[in-house]
Amino acid sequence: QRLQAGLIRCAGAPIGSGDELEQGQELVYRRPPWREPDVPLDIGIVYVDEDLIVARKPSGLPVLPAGGEYLEHTMLALIRARYVGDRLPPAPIHRLGRGTSGLVMFARSAPARRILSADMRAGRIGKRYRALVQGRPLLDTFSIAEPIGLIPYPGFGHVHAATADGKESRSEVHVREGIATGDTLVDVDIPTGRPHQIRIHLACA
Repeated sequence: QRLQAGLIRCAGAPIGSGDELEQGQELVYRRPPWREPDVPLDIGIVYVDEDLIVARKPSGLPVLPAGGEYLEHTMLALIRARYVGDRLPPAPIHRLGRGTSGLVMFARSAPARRILSADMRAGRIGKRYRALVQGRPLLDTFSIAEPIGLIPYPGFGHVHAATADGKESRSEVHVREGIATGDTLVDVDIPTGRPHQIRIHLACA
């Protein structure tokens, strides 16, 4: 689409998909400016050493750029600006949703990135979330194992939801306390990390 729109240039002139290139030629694409909506930018550093940064993410701040928005207003950009000059630009080991607050780990060295990423994939690093849910669960501790996948949704194309042919998903829920409003504060461990898993599973419970 960018080639067809004449947005890719070679030697100052637009280039098309049928043009042949020669070794050493340089292609230039000037992307449109990213939108930078206002978001909380007050990240806090919880732990730092030569290999690892653990930072506190506020709700509303994206971890990574996405969707033509949020380039500088991301946790990645804020961390890299603060730790400019690192041997390896800090890279997040995991993500949190934009609306979720919590701790995010960033690797500062290649060995830390490799080892921590492998630990995350193997389940040797756990993630625990705290959520406020409507109503009172019947049990203090319970598991939810509804598969999660994409389903058609008018106006959006597809959305993630509980569906029989979705990917295996599991959430472990532990009740912390009931709230006077009739809501309940729970901790949720997610051995699997599907999109919107906690919201989907708690809605199924």
